[in-house]
Amino acid sequence: MHACRNEMEQLMAYFSYDTFTIVSDDPFNSGSSGRVLGPKHSTKTIASYQDLYATEQHLYALYYGFPELDKDNPNNTCYILQFDWEGNYQKAYHLQEVINRFAVDEQRNCIYATYTAKGEDPVLLKYELK
Repeated sequence: MHACRNEMEQLMAYFSYDTFTIVSDDPFNSGSSGRVLGPKHSTKTIASYQDLYATEQHLYALYYGFPELDKDNPNNTCYILQFDWEGNYQKAYHLQEVINRFAVDEQRNCIYATYTAKGEDPVLLKYELK
């Protein structure tokens, strides 16, 4: 038996199959009947931590905090949370755009982020750290 298929069967045996939905029946276009499963979302599923970025001084986490099924709401915002290397929360940066990915330049005191509005090309944004 293929190793991935065995792992998937173990996963499905541990979790209820209702928890997952089939994303693709043949993700690699290989002619096999392999399946890719993703989580089923409900109105209670909250999009949480999306990305991490580490510097010598801090660890930064991108947090959404809105319902997964409401990702296209133009009123959504997100946060970049700053932690020290002991895991202690230090501060939050509230962003009006729901960014995709980010990087922090502590020497220049700024955050660079990618943002893609629905139906638009991606743009690079710069936020000053305060």
